[in-house]
Amino acid sequence: MNATRYQMPARLGCADGTPRRVGVEIEMSGIELETIAEQLVEKLGGTLKHISEYEIQVNGSTLGDFKVDLDFEYFQKIGRRDVDADGEWSLELEQLAADAIQALMKNLIPCELITPPLPFSRLGELDAVVEGLRECGANGTRQALFSAFGLHLNPELPDLQAGTILAYLRAFVCLQVWLEEQEDIVISRKLSPFIRSYPTEYENLILDEDYAPSLAELIDDYLEHNPTRNRMLDMLPMFAFLDEARVVEVVGGQKLRKRPTLHYRLPNSDADNPDWGVWCCWNDWIQVEALANDEARLRTVCRACLNSRASGYFFVGIPFLEGQGETMAERPVIAVTGPDGRYPIAWWATRLAVFMAGGNAVRLTPSNFRNHQKERFQAIIIGGGSDIDAAMYGGENADHSRIDLERDLFETEMIRHALDTDLPILGICRGAQLINVVLGGSLLPDIRSLREHTSNRRTPFPRKTAIAESNGFLLGAIDSDQWWINSLHYQAIDRLGEGLKVVARDLDSLVQGVESISHRWLVGVQWHPEYLIYLKRQRRIFRHLVCRARECAAESLDFDEG
Repeated sequence: MNATRYQMPARLGCADGTPRRVGVEIEMSGIELETIAEQLVEKLGGTLKHISEYEIQVNGSTLGDFKVDLDFEYFQKIGRRDVDADGEWSLELEQLAADAIQALMKNLIPCELITPPLPFSRLGELDAVVEGLRECGANGTRQALFSAFGLHLNPELPDLQAGTILAYLRAFVCLQVWLEEQEDIVISRKLSPFIRSYPTEYENLILDEDYAPSLAELIDDYLEHNPTRNRMLDMLPMFAFLDEARVVEVVGGQKLRKRPTLHYRLPNSDADNPDWGVWCCWNDWIQVEALANDEARLRTVCRACLNSRASGYFFVGIPFLEGQGETMAERPVIAVTGPDGRYPIAWWATRLAVFMAGGNAVRLTPSNFRNHQKERFQAIIIGGGSDIDAAMYGGENADHSRIDLERDLFETEMIRHALDTDLPILGICRGAQLINVVLGGSLLPDIRSLREHTSNRRTPFPRKTAIAESNGFLLGAIDSDQWWINSLHYQAIDRLGEGLKVVARDLDSLVQGVESISHRWLVGVQWHPEYLIYLKRQRRIFRHLVCRARECAAESLDFDEG
């Protein structure tokens, strides 16, 4: 047991003075119910009690009474029914059918381990159980395409007053996107109906600082917008505990499992991952606890969340995690270069990626640059686009080359200024190529004839593979030896510029990533990560850039200064 893994909230007690508790539900496959129960007895003691073929209880363990079942109510009901003395053949057939379905759907219908309510301080005692289940072959949600297994937390609140419940709802809504990113929710769970977000209308209602409902009004408003259990943070069990008749009148005979707790059902169950445990999602939940119990910070975050939605963005909440205390105005400002003319989709995608990472993006082009010279920036992104004039590296332009000389000159000055001031730089596609050229390197004018193992198909979707060649900034962000990339280019880096090293190549050994060996943070990627922000590894590139930007003093872009 490693209790130090588990962070604790500031408020550990309930209103009546008893310690707050949390129930945990873990779904898994690839393992028999009997094996799960036996592991509980081995690690925590207790005795087995078979309720049916599909349900087992472990009573009297050191943590209390556990339940292990097949998470499908039909099987449980069938398993509890006895065939009468005359051997009623229809029930026998029903039992045989249930057994057959169970065998066919072994990896679709999970086994579920349900803990008793545990004091927060004793959560670490579950680690040995999870490790034992993993060694016995338990699989999590990433093992099969159609698995959608989750881990649910059912924490008690400090009290059940309307203001306290509302604070937790607000904190969760503000941090929801960040929680989803932390979990890296698998596609099968995203497509399942079980972890839907609250409707936007309801979120806007509860985030409004003038919203101060009574408990009855809070329950009624929730039921009006969320008459279902299928929410990331399911409030129906708690509201049924507080006023069952009011809830049943709206939702009918749904299985409510009333209890004085929240029902947080977003996290994945990664039961087969040796680096995973209950502590992973618990420590993320602690951020909700911290925000809900900091009235001033919560008020600021709710306002920022509503303002970001009014601007057409969804709010990430990363700058408002406990200990950072950053306001929207304090986000690092990132200059993003691009061509003159209309706002291209690459700009909007990059702007969103920077915002999700905790920064603010400002678009700079050859014609508007002078309007921003006195502004101060903490990092620069050199965006993708047209071809680079081959004269810059002693080459010749092809007949089909699309050259933008003004942009070449403008971005060259930007790169040199960033190098001189040690601002973090990210080069995307053309941007990576231009960084290489500015540092004395050259380009391959057309790589299409050089491809042997991958196609020349241009696509914004992840259809090609990048392979890490050496450690550095990029590998630190991607955190993998191999990852998916897209491809929208037909030129590539040839001779390396001074002070650069190759950190990634594709299956044709063409350069896909470069970085500086001496600069604070300079990374060039040949693909377009701004189009892949639905992939966690690609989002990390922007997050690492923003993190480095926070460490920098803001610099103006007045190249004539000094």
